[in-house]
Amino acid sequence: MRTQFPARSTCRKQKAMEIQQLMIPHVHQFGMRLTILGVISLVFVVSGCGASVPHSDKPRSAVQVTVTRNGQLLPGAELNLVNDATGEGGGGVLNAESTVELEHVAHGTYQVVVLPPPADPLPPTEGSPSAAAPNILKIPASYRSAKTTPFHLTIPSETSEYTFDIPE
Repeated sequence: MRTQFPARSTCRKQKAMEIQQLMIPHVHQFGMRLTILGVISLVFVVSGCGASVPHSDKPRSAVQVTVTRNGQLLPGAELNLVNDATGEGGGGVLNAESTVELEHVAHGTYQVVVLPPPADPLPPTEGSPSAAAPNILKIPASYRSAKTTPFHLTIPSETSEYTFDIPE
């Protein structure tokens, strides 16, 4: 007697169904893990977890700092406040009146560092004025470092305006 075997296409369909039944729990499990991970991520984003600003609970004030060199204005010079104890700081570029206004400076004691403006990468053409006035470029090295600057300010104080003059 001749044995009857199922047609090849039936065999393939059966195997495919068996494989599919074996894989469905794994695919479902993987999808569930992704869903749980997505929900957890969404909770962190919505709750603001990890989005806080360090030291944002510290009291802060606005300050205005003016720096001159032997009474002459230093427009374009850079001013940096450095608090070595907390690692905080801030800074800006002195305007035409040799003043910079800084917002939201954390209370504390800061070293005041004054830097000449960045050098112009192109040399001035003949007959054109140089980019920076000579007195700006002559800021002594001791005023350019937080470790050696003699200028310090403490926030808060009775005033929010500070004036410093770099002597000749």
